[in-house]
Amino acid sequence: MTVYIPVKRWMVYLVIVLLGILIGSQAAGLAPATALAQSAPSTVSEDGVGLLTNYVFEPANVAIFSNRIHVKCEVPNGSIGFFAYPLTDAKQANRILSLLLTAEAANDRIVVSYDASDTSGTAFGCQSGDCRTIQAIYLQD
Repeated sequence: MTVYIPVKRWMVYLVIVLLGILIGSQAAGLAPATALAQSAPSTVSEDGVGLLTNYVFEPANVAIFSNRIHVKCEVPNGSIGFFAYPLTDAKQANRILSLLLTAEAANDRIVVSYDASDTSGTAFGCQSGDCRTIQAIYLQD
């Protein structure tokens, strides 16, 4: 016995199955992702106001001080080997700390966006010669 499926319905089923495969592979992390080179930071504009540099690295050490949290890069970006965030915004500092500790424990790479010319972090212990304030941070895909 032959089963007849109209062409339109067959095409709809095919599209639904292909979408399911695409969405499933994205969710499982199987889709190709664009990787950022660790030694080649990129510069992006934040709302057209200032330029931020993205740097991808593995955290070598995460530390908590009385006035800041900071992370040491496994491989420094030139002279910049630390990124820090002040504890004045406790909620944001906790989110960043959680992400940093997760990345360190899982040996994952993170992407930090920072302003290379901003040395205002000296107010909370970030040294001007080797540390910059974290503007944004996320785990690399």
